Amino acid sequence: MTAQVSIDIDPLLTVKLVLHAKTRLTNISHVVDTASLYLDSSVELPLHKACKYNSLDLLNRIFNSTLTMPRQTNTNARCKWSIRDLFQQEPHYRQHEFTKSMLEAVRLQNLDMMKWLCIELPG
Repeated sequence: MTAQVSIDIDPLLTVKLVLHAKTRLTNISHVVDTASLYLDSSVELPLHKACKYNSLDLLNRIFNSTLTMPRQTNTNARCKWSIRDLFQQEPHYRQHEFTKSMLEAVRLQNLDMMKWLCIELPG
């Protein structure tokens, strides 16, 4: 059984370019999005580490991918774990990430990042 995932983040440019030559693949709407999601390791960065790159685009990409990924429901002994799952399921981890991310935003003197953190991670 395959779960359909709606993705609110733009596909990786490299995936678009590589698959552009394969018109049969790009005509299937979910192929580019799914390949991007699989290859995009940036979405596994903890927010506080992503803040060091001083990029709101990166923070939005990570945060939006966190919201659109379904929770792992695999009951196998080798259950997959990810930062995104932890972020969704553990309010204390979210609080931890908010605090460390805010400290990084203050260090960078990035007011827009501070506002983003307050809007996206309230509480």
